[in-house]
Amino acid sequence: MSSRWTVRGSVREPLQGLNVIVTRPRHQADALLEALASAGAHAISFPTIRIAPRSVTTSPGDDFDAVIFVSVNAVQHGSWVASTRTASAPVIAVGAATAAALLDHGVVAQTPAEANSEGVLAMPAIRALHAGMRVLLVRGVGGRATLPVGLRARSIEVVVAEVYERQCPAVDPAAAARLAEAGFRDHVALATSVETFENLVSLLGTEHTTVLARVGYFAAVSQRIGDHIRATLGGQLHHPVWQLTGAGVHPIVTGLRDNWVHVSAGRTG
Repeated sequence: MSSRWTVRGSVREPLQGLNVIVTRPRHQADALLEALASAGAHAISFPTIRIAPRSVTTSPGDDFDAVIFVSVNAVQHGSWVASTRTASAPVIAVGAATAAALLDHGVVAQTPAEANSEGVLAMPAIRALHAGMRVLLVRGVGGRATLPVGLRARSIEVVVAEVYERQCPAVDPAAAARLAEAGFRDHVALATSVETFENLVSLLGTEHTTVLARVGYFAAVSQRIGDHIRATLGGQLHHPVWQLTGAGVHPIVTGLRDNWVHVSAGRTG
């Protein structure tokens, strides 16, 4: 598909007219904000999550048979644990961005076909592990139970290093003002995790109910997050959740483009 599209004879940028609420932490949103602006969107930074490092005071050991990093944040706050493994042990990164972050630290990682816990469990390197082996899982506090449960069911020892925690920030008055100034008809709120969505509902639902009520669309980077949005808001949803295919810049921009083209075509058809 061309990077531009035509409506009644006029050429437009693919996201022209769309206000995108970017809920990522501000220090991790620059590339996405730039890509959205280049595609014609009005990108509004409204962080709904704050990443706080946690001290891991003792090394869990140096004999792990695999090390799994679940996110870029896990790498940024726990890259040192990549050395706590046997020489031949694989390092697994849940997603391309996490693998790129590890490469910046000189660590080459394998990635699953699907960037989620289920995808990791299906990897040949993980399926090759057997009872009695040890896996180090590097993540934030309160991560999904799918990986440790799946591995422990095979009698594999799992040590969890929780090197950061996700916190809900206070409402930024300047960011809230930017939302109000942009109008509300064509807002799409980007949910890159369950926490970013829940915090958005909490922040806007308690202090800015009119903003939340008038958000036009929600876009989820995974089926699990989309299902959570639908289950939480139910009949309050004005439109179907936009289902994206990944959390990277390219799948987000491409997914928003495809959904926005469909909406715009319906209005002009």
